[in-house]
Amino acid sequence: MAKTKQKNKKPEVRKANKQPVKPNEPARARFNYKLIFIVVSILVVTYVAFYPSFKNNFTNWDDPGYVTENPHITHVKSADINYMFTHFIMSNYHPLTMLSLAMDYDKVQLAPRRYHVVNVLFHLLNTLLVFLFIYRLSGKRVLVASLVALLFGIHPMHVESVSWVSSRKDVLFAFFFLTGMITYLSYLTKNKLKGLYYSFTFVLFVLSALCKPAALTFPVVLLLLDFYHKRRFNFKYLLDKAPFFIVAIIFGIVSIKAQSEGSAISVWNIMGIQYRFLFASYGFASYIYKFLLPINLSAFYPYPVAFPIVKSLPFMFYVAPFIVLGLFVLVWRSLKISRLYAFGFLFFLVNLLLVLQFISVGAALMADRYSYLPFIGLAFVAAMELDRLYKSKKPSLQVVKYGSSVVLVVVGIAFTTLTFQRTRIWKNNITLWTDVIDQYPDKAEIAYKNRGNSYARELKIYDKALQDYNSFIAISANDPSIYSNRGNLFYLMNRFRESLNDYSKSISIDSNYVDAYVNKGNVYMEIKQYDSALIFYNKGIEMDPGRLTTYQSRGYCYEMTGRNEEAIKEYNMVISKNPDFFNNYFYRAIAYFNVKNYQQSIADFSKSIELQPDYGDAYFNRSQVYNVIGDYQNAYSDILKAQTYHHPASEEYVNGLKAKIKQ
Repeated sequence: MAKTKQKNKKPEVRKANKQPVKPNEPARARFNYKLIFIVVSILVVTYVAFYPSFKNNFTNWDDPGYVTENPHITHVKSADINYMFTHFIMSNYHPLTMLSLAMDYDKVQLAPRRYHVVNVLFHLLNTLLVFLFIYRLSGKRVLVASLVALLFGIHPMHVESVSWVSSRKDVLFAFFFLTGMITYLSYLTKNKLKGLYYSFTFVLFVLSALCKPAALTFPVVLLLLDFYHKRRFNFKYLLDKAPFFIVAIIFGIVSIKAQSEGSAISVWNIMGIQYRFLFASYGFASYIYKFLLPINLSAFYPYPVAFPIVKSLPFMFYVAPFIVLGLFVLVWRSLKISRLYAFGFLFFLVNLLLVLQFISVGAALMADRYSYLPFIGLAFVAAMELDRLYKSKKPSLQVVKYGSSVVLVVVGIAFTTLTFQRTRIWKNNITLWTDVIDQYPDKAEIAYKNRGNSYARELKIYDKALQDYNSFIAISANDPSIYSNRGNLFYLMNRFRESLNDYSKSISIDSNYVDAYVNKGNVYMEIKQYDSALIFYNKGIEMDPGRLTTYQSRGYCYEMTGRNEEAIKEYNMVISKNPDFFNNYFYRAIAYFNVKNYQQSIADFSKSIELQPDYGDAYFNRSQVYNVIGDYQNAYSDILKAQTYHHPASEEYVNGLKAKIKQ
């Protein structure tokens, strides 16, 4: 018996000795390396999918208002930053977005690559944050986090949010939004530092709201996270959400005011409630469809009929409400099994609700960029189901597992390829708007206008521009802007009579359309009918007293009619408002020269050169002033500079200065 006991004891000792702490550490390290490898792989694939974006240019769709023609991003200084935080820009209140664009401008001015690199960088960071968020939310399920993050990173619907410079607000607000979700999960699950996590979450929400109004759904998403974690509903539960909802209401009021003042709220907003319901249902169903099958994507999705609606809608608009109702019923019934489906579905719905056109903004029925965050909810449900499938031990599901793996690989390759190709569509105005026209040749009049603008202003291909403007008018003949644009084109083509006729047509459609008045004044200036030009400039200033360019034009008109003192007053006002524009000093210098105030004229030409060092016209004209006052050495120096910057000067004038210097 004693020997038997000894034999039994030895295996027990050996078994105990097989479980020291150190041998387990390499396994944990291997797991961490594996996790890092997965995340890096997802980011690399996402980077490859969006690589063409680095070669893209700006577009004429909102980029002028945000960047290329926005004077408030040209300096990162206190006055401009203060303006960003106290004014609406492009019918939105998003000061942090504008500040980020200003920081880009400060580094590279208008070189587009930097802007696109920053957008892609934030998208990569957001993809990482999605992984971390889902990893925590799913109970550290690597497969679930990987699938959701990869789908977020490479989904073709997200190209608009990343490859469009003006969508900086999307990638920026999502960065703070997702980080806030992660800190809130720490608040829910950690026993220590709960107050710190709560504070971080609140600050991140405010930062997100300062980037884009879409962040206002944040407090509701917090409620969804509470629901998913089965948090008890009590007074403390309501109290810790109160600050978030108060801030959301404040930002919501500001956002509505910004949209209203900027006329961003569409004429479609006055349609009947039944149509709003049909359009919202159709949009909701379409986002789900494009989540699964992202084809026929477009930068612009027009309404199916013109406003006001005088004929029946396509069949699918009447079917869509029943599809949506069916989905709600299925989700409601799923609550008996799990909260997963309800959470994912409501995450999708809540983050999409503000853009479902119950309040119509613009002329688009839906937009790819609106799916940037909402798709996380649908992807989470799908990934959790796949994870459950792969963990199942049922032999009957083996074929389904292999089939699912093949489908995932095919979808990953297809989505990466589609995203890569779609990113290239955003290369420039022609590629972008041609793609929209290919999708909606008879409805997307805005695409014809924007492509026509590019042909006219950038490429100087006037015949193609005229063709696009005419195509717009064939679809919608009651838009004052298109006649004003075509009038501008006729002006560039020196067809002044047709230009004036188009401006008159624009005014007849909308008597408050300021551009038409100002542009008509410009034509009269060109044909030297200065009295008529002044009439239309005065009207333009009366209607829009804040438009500085009209004062500039009127000041030049005063100069041409010999009213130089009035011109100087006009330029004084403009310079006081915008002291960094070189042309204002140039034209005021001419007015000072005309009234024989030569020293002030020289000072203004010098300021113009300081702001625009290669301004040959300024050197040439300053040379003329120096010549008049007898400073021939400076006059000669300036004329040489003017020639350096390709401003012609007659040999007679140059030789005359040489002779005067020798005397």
